Amino acid sequence: NVDSTTIAQLTELVIRQSRQIEQLVAIREEQGNSSTNVTRDHGDERFHRLRPPTFNGRVSDPVYAEEWIRKMEDMFKYAKVDEGDKVNYAVFHVELDARHWWDSIQSTIGAGPMTWEMFKAAFFDKYFNRTVRASKKKEFMGLRQTGSVTDYICKFEALSRFAPRLVEDDEDKIHQFVQGLKPSLFMRVKTAGIHNVPFGEVTAKALELEEAEITTYVQREQPRKFTKEAQPPPRQNRGWQPQQDQRPPQQQGIKRPFNPNDD
Repeated sequence: NVDSTTIAQLTELVIRQSRQIEQLVAIREEQGNSSTNVTRDHGDERFHRLRPPTFNGRVSDPVYAEEWIRKMEDMFKYAKVDEGDKVNYAVFHVELDARHWWDSIQSTIGAGPMTWEMFKAAFFDKYFNRTVRASKKKEFMGLRQTGSVTDYICKFEALSRFAPRLVEDDEDKIHQFVQGLKPSLFMRVKTAGIHNVPFGEVTAKALELEEAEITTYVQREQPRKFTKEAQPPPRQNRGWQPQQDQRPPQQQGIKRPFNPNDD
């Protein structure tokens, strides 16, 4: 009898503990779902607080389309937007012609889900296709410095993303950068010990040499300018000039009497 009673008590205790565990699991799942919803709400709030740009499809420069995607991805990352929500967030910020394009895409793919990578592929095929990308790559390959080094660096960095294989590492990137420098800087930078150094050091060296070049030019030109300004203006040979009549106005025009002392 004692053994059967003990077994019954133990059985009841196990059942009671099992129920408590089930209740705890249910509570945690509910809290987890609530936390997920709160996180998603906070992510949505953070995303829209960034004021994402809209895209209307009416752009003269196709690069703007590529920049719009990059900016949206930066905002997704900051706001911690779930992968499954990215397309919906992006579509919310397309309008006009771009909205018509999206409506046609939806009718083509039907009700099936679209991932962010699928959206980007369709978007680039429409607004930043292979022809445009090839043109930008060609522009980068032929890029040459025509203004200041600072302007050249900005243009180089902006176009380099269209030719990633040409700038896979710092050595390739440095080679491409130096080739585009103007002749007066090309050899000076190339022979300035730029092997096995970061790309940033090469751009800094180019800026330094450009500044030295400008300083040398100014120092050379200032003495010339000073000497030129110090010289008196050359006298102009006007030739023979008729003698002006110095008489009062009322007597001018009246023929003078002959005077043998006049020249």
